[in-house]
Amino acid sequence: MQGLLWSAVLAGDLVPDEAARRRLAQEHGRISVWQRRRQIALARVSRQLATIGVEAAAFKGVTTSARWYDREGERPCMDLDLLLSPADVGRVGEVVRLLQPSRPRGREVVALVTAGWLQSVDLRLEDGAHLDLHVDLLKLGVPWRSAELVWERSGPLRLRDGNVVRAIDSESVLVQLLLALTKDRFRYLGGYADVARLLAREELDWAYIDELARAEGLEVPVYLALDAVTGTLGIPTPPHPRAEGWRAVAWRRLWPESIRLRGHLARVRHLNRQRWLPLLARGRLREGLAAWWRYLLPPAELVEYHFPRTRGGYLRRVVLGRISNLRQRRARERELRAGSASAPASPPAPASPPAPTAAAHVRDEG
Repeated sequence: MQGLLWSAVLAGDLVPDEAARRRLAQEHGRISVWQRRRQIALARVSRQLATIGVEAAAFKGVTTSARWYDREGERPCMDLDLLLSPADVGRVGEVVRLLQPSRPRGREVVALVTAGWLQSVDLRLEDGAHLDLHVDLLKLGVPWRSAELVWERSGPLRLRDGNVVRAIDSESVLVQLLLALTKDRFRYLGGYADVARLLAREELDWAYIDELARAEGLEVPVYLALDAVTGTLGIPTPPHPRAEGWRAVAWRRLWPESIRLRGHLARVRHLNRQRWLPLLARGRLREGLAAWWRYLLPPAELVEYHFPRTRGGYLRRVVLGRISNLRQRRARERELRAGSASAPASPPAPASPPAPTAAAHVRDEG
């Protein structure tokens, strides 16, 4: 949140001491440079894809900053997110080879995406930037039904540096943001800020938002996530259909107020909450159960993808891989608890954006 804090300082709404002001100014400069590099990378990738006749639309990160934030560096982003057009999903292999020819196990990953077992591929670009290449905007582990509907509404967006890229429309982005916050256990304030600014700055087509949510059977999770954000921030809630029934009761039990804004701690303590979303989707019980089964007993190709360092037979790799992940999460939880207990009264200097590494892209899997 350093970018928004610095904006508050510049506006005179926040008066920090001189040391804190200096740290925020330095951090803002670093983030601004980082953001400009991400814009350049996004425009370059768009041009590269055009050379092979592939279309993709951007969302999150760079486009969120350009649309709903006032200044460069006000909303940091660590990587790029692109959604392949429905017509080009079958060409994901070509895209991977074009953008990262040396990607380890590239063919295996493409096979997993083609089979529907992965909804995105992580790529590292030539300048070190990471790209999350999506074939599914929502990434819930079940087939999404609205690919054509979402794609038809995407269009050109001018970035701050003057480059124009294709971007997902605001209404579809809102649904994606709300579901992403739910999957993330509402753990970081930045996601709340994205939703709040989108609501404040756009004249939204709520009829389409309802159409998209209902097409996916996700109106209860979408509207309850909207209520969670607006209720937490104390901002007006746009009128929407009331979420009722057993799905609403289950959602409130799985995502109570007590787990919100817990940062990394929510990630290690409430890891698999997001796997319940397909089961809460209306009319998707069979797909949701299939997703759970695939998690409990994943195909051998997924085991190789998630646990590449574990050796032995299938069951041994699954069990040992998950035990290893559990130990890492528990160790991380102990670190976080110890850090909270020994935290100083005054906040430390803001951290610079880390250099992108594979570790920064570990997913909530396994």
